Amino acid sequence: MNKLFSLLPGVIKSIFDFPHRLFSFPHKNKTDSRGVIYASQFKRSVSTITDLLFCVLILKVSGYFLSFLVDLQFPVEVLERYRFGLPISQAEKALTIEFYKSVLVVQVFQLILLATLFVTCWHRFGCTPGKWILRLRLLDDETLEKPSVSACIKRLIILPFSLLIFFLGIFWSLFDRKSRTWHDIFAGTVVVSKSAEIFRKDAYSHTTYQHKTEGATRVTD
Repeated sequence: MNKLFSLLPGVIKSIFDFPHRLFSFPHKNKTDSRGVIYASQFKRSVSTITDLLFCVLILKVSGYFLSFLVDLQFPVEVLERYRFGLPISQAEKALTIEFYKSVLVVQVFQLILLATLFVTCWHRFGCTPGKWILRLRLLDDETLEKPSVSACIKRLIILPFSLLIFFLGIFWSLFDRKSRTWHDIFAGTVVVSKSAEIFRKDAYSHTTYQHKTEGATRVTD
């Protein structure tokens, strides 16, 4: 039994490593002198698709709970009149307007919810669920730290423009030397691989600091 439990951490690590290994096809990574490995377009695309699935899940769950607070069912009597081509009264028109107002309120709330979640994930954790699964991190291009709130908001605002003109702003990363998209360039951010040297340096510095602190505590004791 003890042997089984000793193998459990390795099994769990292998499960979490599987997406990273699956989508780490041989390709030329863009790097620089700072020890940064910039994320490939392929990995970024996979992480974006994963994030979209999470967005759909959030919209479904939030829509379900909001349906208890707001009536999101189209007025049946108005629908029947539309089907048979009958004239609609002023009261029924008012019901229709109220329905569309309710739908608009719910959609605005869901949009704000998604925007808040994205900004929080970028600023607090440096990654969205899709980026976390594929070991990608969003960093400030200058400091290589987690981006500021203002940078995250800028990134979110420009993101829709990157999707315009046949996703030109997204595929711009293929030609940029740091694999940046339009919203990355505007916000001053980069998406990097967590296997980059800078992350290993941070881990080493943190471990060294802990050892020094523990040694100083022992000497004091």
